[in-house]
Amino acid sequence: MKFELKFRCIIETDYGKDEVSGGFSEDFKQLLAILSKMGMKTISVSDSDVKIGELFDLYVETNNVKEKTRMVYNSCFMCLFGKNYRNLSLSDVSVEHVNVSKYSINTRYFYVSVISSFFNFACKKGLIYENPFEKMIDSRMPQVRRKALNCEDWLFLSDAQREINSLFSGFKWMMKKYKKFNPLFLFLLHMILATRVQETYRVITTCSLTDFSNRYILVETKMTRKGMKPNYRLVLTNLAVFLIQQVQKQIQKFKYSRFYYNLHNVTKSLSNNMDVHGTRSLFRTIVELIPQTQSISFGAKETALGHATKNTVQRKYCRSDYYLKRYELQLYYADFLLQCLDEGIENVAVMRDIVAKDLHEFLSKKPKE
Repeated sequence: MKFELKFRCIIETDYGKDEVSGGFSEDFKQLLAILSKMGMKTISVSDSDVKIGELFDLYVETNNVKEKTRMVYNSCFMCLFGKNYRNLSLSDVSVEHVNVSKYSINTRYFYVSVISSFFNFACKKGLIYENPFEKMIDSRMPQVRRKALNCEDWLFLSDAQREINSLFSGFKWMMKKYKKFNPLFLFLLHMILATRVQETYRVITTCSLTDFSNRYILVETKMTRKGMKPNYRLVLTNLAVFLIQQVQKQIQKFKYSRFYYNLHNVTKSLSNNMDVHGTRSLFRTIVELIPQTQSISFGAKETALGHATKNTVQRKYCRSDYYLKRYELQLYYADFLLQCLDEGIENVAVMRDIVAKDLHEFLSKKPKE
């Protein structure tokens, strides 16, 4: 994409007003700084018709932004500037136009970060003098940790078991409340896969489970860098397959908004100290406490969450995605969770049997260390 951006501005000093016109360049910001030192009081760009949409397309191409990320950015712009943001002139955008108070702290931080990175790009291109949103990212807008049963204070596995037992006790009455779908299947699947909510939704809606020789599914994730394919090989144990099959029968046709609403309601019904995204923190904390998983490497545990753990050079040489280790992590974690559930709840005994058989088969094939 190649296009030339023009400007015409009026510069006012103590000696009068002068009109300057030309093309935007990388040196435009430095030019304004020099003019300011020479006595420039104000500058008004009167004929700059740089559209947000036009500049956004250039931003996407220059930074090699992935399609999924572009869609997220597009959604962010629509929420902050309206559906017709692409026709909005760059010079017309100001901090006063953006109202983020209605969003949660983390969403607010994310939106402002996205907008700020975009306007930093505009600064580098010389289209604006300074980023009006840079000052919004300060100590007044910190990111907060997702609620996860105060797992940061756990010292022993017994601490985790006590909290998870208390969390799962809510299923005794919840199973009677929900009639259209089984909340236990949905919540356990989300916990065992340790995925983000959107990734869990993609698993349920896209996993056909027709090829039982491949015990994984490729899902889009945030772990990859710019320009890299976002496919992540998500491990599926026999229990995960069972849960997916059960959940698909009930909510496969749900739209994402309805899916999130149901999962969010289940989480909040279980505990006010638990967030729907906090299940990933529970996974990461508990697998550090389970004795059988303490010898598994840091890289395997982080990869189970879809996190990139190596630098660029290491990624070029160590290309393993720790498939077997992640399979083992998921087995021991599932076994721990099921032991925290009341055996009297429907299907708990069946799921325990599935995990027990899977563990026995895995350990019998695992080479002795």
